[in-house]
Amino acid sequence: MARRLNNTRAVCRRCYIHPGVIDAWNDQTLQLELQALKRRYPRPFKGLDIDETIVLRWLNTLED
Repeated sequence: MARRLNNTRAVCRRCYIHPGVIDAWNDQTLQLELQALKRRYPRPFKGLDIDETIVLRWLNTLED
């Protein structure tokens, strides 16, 4: 994502909120969906922590 936005990873982490996050928050599904992914995929991607990995996996489900 950072590369696509021409920002550093740190800037993207602090400043960008995907519209799907707002939608899922409003629908009250965000927490349940993230928890389900965390149970299904307990290991993080190389270079990311577990929370970053889960959010990335969740964002990828939005693109389907």
